[in-house]
Amino acid sequence: MAGNNQCVGKHLADWTRERDYSPIIEYRNGANAGRRATVPFPLVDDACATAVLAAMDGIAKAHGAMHEAVALA
Repeated sequence: MAGNNQCVGKHLADWTRERDYSPIIEYRNGANAGRRATVPFPLVDDACATAVLAAMDGIAKAHGAMHEAVALA
């Protein structure tokens, strides 16, 4: 079945309302009841972050070159 976000959106809104669904995780019991759960991000040093960003930049450039080659083929 094909559709777009507008036809799916109504069904999703109905589904979430009927089930009282929320994607936010909250503690139900104990001292943290009612509080939202959080996940701390790990600390990363500057050298590691620079290396990861450089690798991601290289991957993005490679993908761009690949798409350009396919378009010219």
